[in-house]
Amino acid sequence: MGFVGREVELNRLEAALRSAAVGQPTAVLLGGDAGVGKSRLLGEFRGRARRQGAVVLSGACLELGGEGLPYAAITEALRGLAEEIGPVELRRLAGGARLELARLLPGLLAGDNAADATRAQELTPASQLRLFEALLALLRGLAASAPVVIVLEDVHWADASTRDLLVFLAHNLREVGLVLVATFRTDELRRQHPLRQLLPRLLREDAVAYLELTPLDREEFALLLEDLVGGTPGPERLAALFERTRGNPFFAEQLVAAGADVAVLPELLRDVLLLALDGLSEPALRMLRVVAAAGGEDVGHRLVAHGVELAGPELDAAVREAVDAGVLTADPGAGTYTLRHALLTEAISATLLPGELGRVHGRLAQAIEQEPGFAVRSAAAELAHHWHLAQDQPRALVASLQAAREAETTVGIDEARSHVERALGLWDQVPGAQGLTGYEHTELLDWAAWLSYLAGQPRRAIALQRAALDELPTDADLDRQAHLHERLGHYLWDIGDGDGAVQARAEAVRLVPAEPPSAERARALASYSHILMLTNRQDEVDGPGYEALRMARALGEREIEAAVLGTLGPSLAARGEEDGLELLQEARTLAEELGDAWQVARTYHNEGATLLVWGRYHEAMAVASTGADRVRATSAARTIGGGLAAILAHAAVALGRWERADEVLRNAPREAGGVFPALNQLHLAYMAACRGEPERARSALAEARRLGVQHDESIHDRVLMVQLTAALLGGETAQVTAALDAASPMDDPVDEPSRLWEAAVELRVVVLRALADQAVPGSPDRGRGDAVLAECHQIAERMPAVLPPVQVWLALAEAEHARLTAAADTAERWATAAERCDHLRLAHHGAYARFRRAEALLIRGSRTQVSELLREAYTEAEASGAVPLRNDVAALARRANIDLEREEMPATPAEQLGLTPREGEVLALLADGRTNPQIAERLFISTKTASVHVSNILRKLEATNRGEAAALAHRHGLAPPTD
Repeated sequence: MGFVGREVELNRLEAALRSAAVGQPTAVLLGGDAGVGKSRLLGEFRGRARRQGAVVLSGACLELGGEGLPYAAITEALRGLAEEIGPVELRRLAGGARLELARLLPGLLAGDNAADATRAQELTPASQLRLFEALLALLRGLAASAPVVIVLEDVHWADASTRDLLVFLAHNLREVGLVLVATFRTDELRRQHPLRQLLPRLLREDAVAYLELTPLDREEFALLLEDLVGGTPGPERLAALFERTRGNPFFAEQLVAAGADVAVLPELLRDVLLLALDGLSEPALRMLRVVAAAGGEDVGHRLVAHGVELAGPELDAAVREAVDAGVLTADPGAGTYTLRHALLTEAISATLLPGELGRVHGRLAQAIEQEPGFAVRSAAAELAHHWHLAQDQPRALVASLQAAREAETTVGIDEARSHVERALGLWDQVPGAQGLTGYEHTELLDWAAWLSYLAGQPRRAIALQRAALDELPTDADLDRQAHLHERLGHYLWDIGDGDGAVQARAEAVRLVPAEPPSAERARALASYSHILMLTNRQDEVDGPGYEALRMARALGEREIEAAVLGTLGPSLAARGEEDGLELLQEARTLAEELGDAWQVARTYHNEGATLLVWGRYHEAMAVASTGADRVRATSAARTIGGGLAAILAHAAVALGRWERADEVLRNAPREAGGVFPALNQLHLAYMAACRGEPERARSALAEARRLGVQHDESIHDRVLMVQLTAALLGGETAQVTAALDAASPMDDPVDEPSRLWEAAVELRVVVLRALADQAVPGSPDRGRGDAVLAECHQIAERMPAVLPPVQVWLALAEAEHARLTAAADTAERWATAAERCDHLRLAHHGAYARFRRAEALLIRGSRTQVSELLREAYTEAEASGAVPLRNDVAALARRANIDLEREEMPATPAEQLGLTPREGEVLALLADGRTNPQIAERLFISTKTASVHVSNILRKLEATNRGEAAALAHRHGLAPPTD
């Protein structure tokens, strides 16, 4: 498993190593809970230290009960040293100190006489001091030639002698190139632990530093989990494991190894956690079970007192015992208790027997019901939990629904969903549930489906919604049926089933009578037009859309009006009508007036997406950024918020602002549903490919495929484009061939409305690039290239409007095709492509076009503007970190003998005409009326050579005779060479 995080701690350890290299010693006391990663950190540090030439010694204290094995850690370290350098060299280093060190390594006395050996084993009052001095002398000897790192692990199990040695070394570290690292578990240091009493004394020494290793933060934990599971973990899995483990790497490893997200703790992990309770009294254990049952975090003293049934003094004694044992922390100011680890809460809760479980939770529920202030967070939520475990199902059902309503008001989507799901599970266990709660079962199914969608679980939403539809009686209200179908269409679109979504919303329209006009009919029509817009059926949007708009305005249904304006706007814009943006502005204004946060968020998303389609990337970034800020604390954060992040990343990538794109993708909603997580992985893969990071590109591409498996229609072409780009830039010929095979034969994207036309053209541009890169004389690639270019134009002809980004891809396609076919106007094609890229400020593509234009000019024999083009391309590639492009530009510059670091003098008249200096001299003489023999005589060359020069000049200048060439020479100020 790879090493994750800990850069701050590693930097401090490496700083200590650098100090040791100049004779300044450091002792580092490294503390942290069990499993937090101390050994992993030290393993990484030891490896780095060895690579820097340090001598590294390691040993660990043993848990043997009582005071442990004397000097176990230092003996192990010395044994390792003996194995590394050999006993002879160790004897030499030890010198006279070997007699004392033989107490730890008897082998050091090999070859000494028996009298010396016997004397070495005699115990006197000064024996310990002589041993310590001998160890210090050995370490000084080792450090004379290289810095020394000595690691003593688990000193919380150290014997008294080892603790004395720590004190001696800490006090006597003077001008020796040594780093001493001693690790200990902070959760083992009970109040009377000898190391706990020793730490303050050690830290008073100047050379001693304290370093505490804390759990991983969420970002580091995500990287760890990715390593453990072999891919990017789903957002729910990440959130659940991070919450349970609180960032502890060992706990995460155990849970994943046991089958990932098991609700019951693995036996090994449970036993490890419960070891901390060994030796506690029964009252302390009873108290801890109540704290665990109450959630284990910030549990009030009064609630514990109600749940544990211990008298005041007995409870105080039990709490004190648990605090001293290091398993419980108390906050006297708040009057609360917290168990040391979240998983310890689970482990202790699992020890409750069934009868005890019901009684404890029943007492806690009664206490909170009588005094809601006892609840740590939401009284309703805690009542639902406790009544459920106390087997009082009617009370649990009522409390669950109350808790769901409360969670919704605070945008606690996950919490609300879990409460409604619990209510669904309890429904059949409670007679008269509908009368008790005031809800029908189908209402709960619909509610749970909506919350599942908001929580980024569209598949669960679909299952619940279909269950609600199946449960409705045939004579159910038509409006209600329509509502369920409309919502189902929403969820189907989110998993990439565009056809299913269109059918579901068409059914909603069919179910609601056209007469008389009604809000339900207008809503169904608005939703239908919306899904038509999303699935790229733009020519079908206006009918239902404008009918819904007229009806909504006639009925005064302003929310529906705002929704349909938010649909018509992007649809018009996709057809090349800029009025569409005005409709979106109108939709937002109306939604703002209504205080409809969802519609406001939707207008930001639609406007950002529309600006992308138009190639107005800077504006798209501004709109998406503002929208993301607006939705961050709303119920749209995971859904529409995910889309806004994808828009922002897309625009930043297009503009070459890759660092900004990295930042956006790091902070993108992890729980975003739909296609957005897959698109974001594709952005990461594309940037990695362009930066020359093939492994990272492959990893992100694989993750994009996994996340987008249900959205193949909408991301198919973009996946292939990134795959082919990564193979090309990585120089992987076999992968290029495989990617080209995957991209052929190409489907017609227009036959699949939800496919993105722009992406279809972009894919074909990269295919043409690959064909041009691989082309050899007489290869069949030209014919294939002709077909691919024709497809680009066919797609463009069938699009509602050829907007600026597609115009860029078409220009690039024409240029790549010209490169493939070695067309005479290749340089001009690249000039057009660069101009189109510059118009949209597509920095990376613009740099690439300049590079190819320079290449084409050199192939043609012209150096006009080549230096400037290559410098511009190199500067952009260097700034964005596009390593493959930078390297290609640099290689071309070397072949052309152009110094990219130095500005050259303005081009000479000959260079402006694409001629070599010698050809410039020949042309000047030709313009002066000289014949070939005269030119030869003047330049000291043969007449044949002069004739060749003249022929080359006429070809390069595309002049039909010497007169035309002479006229060009005069216009450019060419003068014959002086004598």
